[in-house]
Amino acid sequence: MFGEEDGKVVLAEHGRWIASLRDDARVLEQRLRGLERRVATLEANLAELTKLYGKLDLALGALSDELARLGSRVDALIGLYRGVKSGRRRG
Repeated sequence: MFGEEDGKVVLAEHGRWIASLRDDARVLEQRLRGLERRVATLEANLAELTKLYGKLDLALGALSDELARLGSRVDALIGLYRGVKSGRRRG
């Protein structure tokens, strides 16, 4: 059906396809390695941000408690001031 020349042409074309596929596979492998490095960097950054968030959450909780404590002291002082101003004392 095919002559010897036709067979050589087909083999040459297949060889070019295979070479092209190998090149594409190399490029894809390089890109995947780069992507793996970027994902690893992202994971490390997220781990650091998670630690920082935990510390900030604790600090904000402590500040909120401190503000509530100071607010109650201010309320008590305002009550005393109003009692003195009106001439009455609150117990």
